[in-house]
Amino acid sequence: MIPHLKVETENAEKTRLALELSGNLNKNFRPIKEEGYILWPVTEGTTGDIIFRSGIPSKDSSGDYRSLLPKEIAILAPRAFDVLGHVAIISPEDSFSDFIPEISKALLTKHKNIKTVATDGGVGGDFRVRDLKYVSGDENFVVLHKENNFIFEFDISEVYFSPRLSLERSLVLNRAKINESVLDMFTGVGPFSIYLSKKASHITAIDANPLAKKWFFNNICKNKIDEAKFTFIEGFAEDVAPTLTSKFDRIIMNHPTSSLNYLDISKNLLKDQGVINFYLIADRLKEEPTPNLPFMESPHWLIKDSRVVHAYSPSKELRAYELYLSD
Repeated sequence: MIPHLKVETENAEKTRLALELSGNLNKNFRPIKEEGYILWPVTEGTTGDIIFRSGIPSKDSSGDYRSLLPKEIAILAPRAFDVLGHVAIISPEDSFSDFIPEISKALLTKHKNIKTVATDGGVGGDFRVRDLKYVSGDENFVVLHKENNFIFEFDISEVYFSPRLSLERSLVLNRAKINESVLDMFTGVGPFSIYLSKKASHITAIDANPLAKKWFFNNICKNKIDEAKFTFIEGFAEDVAPTLTSKFDRIIMNHPTSSLNYLDISKNLLKDQGVINFYLIADRLKEEPTPNLPFMESPHWLIKDSRVVHAYSPSKELRAYELYLSD
């Protein structure tokens, strides 16, 4: 996924000039138009309203790494790839798997900001960690990722993190109220928790990955936030949540492949008028559900709002729901 700076159409040209002067405009990709906004492709580390898209390669092939490849490989090589910090991540397919070394060399040559190339076998296991395989460049998976004036450092081979949720994190922060108490049930390196710390009175964060805690508090320090605002509990949510005695104004439930398993245990943790930010990989919908109707025919949960976060596959999408308890 490629970072893009989202600006209102009326400010698009002024922003382009500023990006070119600062060297932050990624000329390998074209701008994208989206409902009154222009998304300018930018380099890693650019600040502002950053969102991630697959990217539309520039018609000028001089910036396309595939121009360095033999024609028989170039036609098979992936047009788009994820970049997280200095690491380019390729999702291998049978059609080009035999040419990964050549593709990696071309990426390192064409994109000077890329120092490491790895393949990604997908997210899996209890800790939802990427199955990364080092290919070439620096053998270093500790990345520095910047989005929306926040900074996150972590080892992408150790802990879960999705740059594709940057816009969603901003939206949740914008809708949060001052002095909310927050439960982040699957915190990872803490992106939702750190965003919400701008408004929350206190945040309880849970993660089962024993390596998550180190990066969680490292990122609190990097973002200059008082550690006293957080309680981190190491353990699986299904074990920790039933032991909590407090109730919360907001619960973040970002475990889209298994989130349905945790709705029942969260019933007793949500305050009246509280909201769950619930994420789910589901079949694509033709239209958004009507607000205030039951969520998946549940007698307990009603839909306050819903939206698509991003496409997941040709038939599925990652969806965000804001849920509240029925009376």
